[in-house]
Amino acid sequence: MKETANRFLFSLRYAYKNIIKNPLRSILLMLSLIALMTSLLLATSSSSFMTEYFIGDLKSQYRDLDLIASVGTAGNSRYFTLRTLNDDPNQGTYMKDVIPFFEIDTLVSLNQEKVYVKVMSSSIDALKKISNVNPARLELSEHQVIITQSLADDYNLSHGDEITMQLTSSEKTYVIIDIIDDGGLMSGKAIYLNKNYSLPFFLSALNPALSGLPEIFFANLYNTLYIDIEDEQTASSVTSYLHDLPGYSNLFIRETINLEEINEMIDRNLAVFSVIFVIVIFAILLVMSTTMMVYFEEKKKMVAIIDLLGGRSALSYGVILLEFMLFFMLSAFASVAIGQWIVSFGMRFVGSSSIFELKPQTILLTLGVSLFLFVGASLRYYLYTQRSASIREVNEHINKDPISITMYIILIILSILLYIVASIFHMNDFGVILRVISIVLMTFTLPFLLIKLLVIFPAKTELFFHLKMLIEQKSFRQYTSVLLLSFLSIFLLVLTNTHMEHRFTSHRSEYQVDYVLTNFITGYDETLLEIESMTDVEHSDPALIYENIIFTDYGDSMLMTVSMEPSKLSTYFDLPLSDDSISSLLAPYPVIILPERYRMLYHLNIGDTIISYIHPDFPNVEMVIGGFFEKYIANLAFTNLHTLPNYAETGISSIFVNGTEDSSLLYPNLIEAYSQNLVYVLDYQQFVESNVSRMERATLYMTVILIAIILCFVLSIINHSLLLLVQMRKNDARMSILGLSRRQMILLMIRESIGLFIPLFVGTFIGFTLLSFELTDLILWSGEYENITLSSSALIFGSFFVLIVFIFTRIVYIVKLLNIQPSIVLRTYE
Repeated sequence: MKETANRFLFSLRYAYKNIIKNPLRSILLMLSLIALMTSLLLATSSSSFMTEYFIGDLKSQYRDLDLIASVGTAGNSRYFTLRTLNDDPNQGTYMKDVIPFFEIDTLVSLNQEKVYVKVMSSSIDALKKISNVNPARLELSEHQVIITQSLADDYNLSHGDEITMQLTSSEKTYVIIDIIDDGGLMSGKAIYLNKNYSLPFFLSALNPALSGLPEIFFANLYNTLYIDIEDEQTASSVTSYLHDLPGYSNLFIRETINLEEINEMIDRNLAVFSVIFVIVIFAILLVMSTTMMVYFEEKKKMVAIIDLLGGRSALSYGVILLEFMLFFMLSAFASVAIGQWIVSFGMRFVGSSSIFELKPQTILLTLGVSLFLFVGASLRYYLYTQRSASIREVNEHINKDPISITMYIILIILSILLYIVASIFHMNDFGVILRVISIVLMTFTLPFLLIKLLVIFPAKTELFFHLKMLIEQKSFRQYTSVLLLSFLSIFLLVLTNTHMEHRFTSHRSEYQVDYVLTNFITGYDETLLEIESMTDVEHSDPALIYENIIFTDYGDSMLMTVSMEPSKLSTYFDLPLSDDSISSLLAPYPVIILPERYRMLYHLNIGDTIISYIHPDFPNVEMVIGGFFEKYIANLAFTNLHTLPNYAETGISSIFVNGTEDSSLLYPNLIEAYSQNLVYVLDYQQFVESNVSRMERATLYMTVILIAIILCFVLSIINHSLLLLVQMRKNDARMSILGLSRRQMILLMIRESIGLFIPLFVGTFIGFTLLSFELTDLILWSGEYENITLSSSALIFGSFFVLIVFIFTRIVYIVKLLNIQPSIVLRTYE
């Protein structure tokens, strides 16, 4: 026992001395491990981060609430009675709490400016549950109002100021009695009114016949329920329960946080990043492999000495393992801290108030996988090192490349043939995998072949002589491999960003709608005629909007489906709709035109039927596919339901409006004319821009993560280059002693850098170009569809960033080379 302890302490001291004896190597190796482990940690936590990003604001808004039940905007019903639910004896079985509100979006006057606000009216107890209102706050009187801090800040409002609300010919003024911090459902442009006084005003203003009714008539009328369901219940069971109640069958019920929809949105919008992450993780594993090879290459001397002195294999491996475990533990703590800082910075960077912490299971999984890979790799490379270590290895570092020029040529030819065969024959879904394998093989073979061709001739200059010495170092292969991986990752990052930018630009241009009028209670036809007669209106057309149509066979949903006169579609949407597709909407049965995603992902064709859930009254509607169109964000479809009986009542009656070239006054005119009737006037371009902005912020975060990973690659490049310098310093010192001046050495390094960069760049450029053509099929193979096209900007910017990274890392190499003292180096080696 004592002998074992002594052996362990000796190994520990020996490992510690190895670390402090070579501080540069130790620091570089630990930085490399930190870079690799941080990259793995960021990559494995990206999915949970994106989910947290998208649901963070929802959690902050809805808190413990699970469901929202409302009258919706389709149909003629604008309220329901709460008495039905309160009188039901089974309510407590399904719900912990029910918070009723009457809500409308309407126009109010704030300091002579007309502003859309969300009006929330209920009891003060209900308000306390969904906002940051003072718990001691008593109920408001008839002419008092509570507003949010953000609304007060935006319009310079304070306590005692007045706001005016106008509905039809009725007008009412309120005094601001309290300003509360934004939080919960009372956020943004929102105000609170006492329902007992406000609801009679709203309903009697819209329907004067209700003005004579007693206040008791309005007591139980609401249009929205916020529900906290019991723990043992599910959203679907509570939804079924509510729909079975009298008068509640047509309520629109949705989850406050629908993880399936959020994950679907993440998968759709960021599918390209998922594939890039997979490629980058593969690259990280290769970098780890090359790092371990370089590390154990330096351990040959130690293994040879211990073997020469009669030491056992367990002793040398134990020293290596202990030394490595010290690196691993320090790197683990550092990588977790750096990873947490990066994701926290990412949250702030995209403007989210959510706090994201790396999950313990993600950390343990990442560290566990890293430890397993590192220990397994350490054993593998140790056994190899033990077999190859000898006394000669103590003083010699030259390891000729075992692959000849002929073998490189054969590998390139095989990769080309594999690519051609996989391209000609579809080979099911595995064709894309074979093509990617052939491209990767070609990318990593061609540069080595080109570099070897540079030195096949007799060395007549110091450049060719130095290059020949360089490529004979085993660490050179690892160094160039890391460069190739980094270059390829940079190109893919640039392609991803240019693609996403093109995606967002296209999304903006696809919608040519200026304004949408919706939420009609009465007067739809009269409003349409009035708008058509306005001088600053160029186009106005009726439309029905169906939200969240569910395709039951695929568990997929369509965010918005528009039904209107087919010939008018091109007026409001700039999309590649074929004439045959548009003509199909004239059919006397349900027809739908879908984004190309559905054809590619689900193998649907024109003429196939797709089962759709449109409304509780129409849960299984067979719709014939009339065509497909390319759209980067597949959230829009077109149908002809407005021409068919029954289906019109399930859609949202809307009017699409486009102004003339000078339509700056149209929006306020529409608001002035129709908002008092509770008609909502939506600036659709602003709506599209807000959606794009949210996706852009998410994309920015993913870019931050990928940039962090690329920086980790840069650290690995520097690490490998300096380890290569350690093996080359004897030769460089000899050249300096033989008369090569400092200026000549710098020029030699510049020419050598050019000689290295060109083959590496050519191989990466060709490989990236071919790989970019496969990304669409690769994403499709992974379960999503994204039409990725290679652009000249991706090639230009990718080449620029690759050059910058190479120049930076070579400058570090040259600076370290110039600091070598030849006499000390030669005395050490000789």
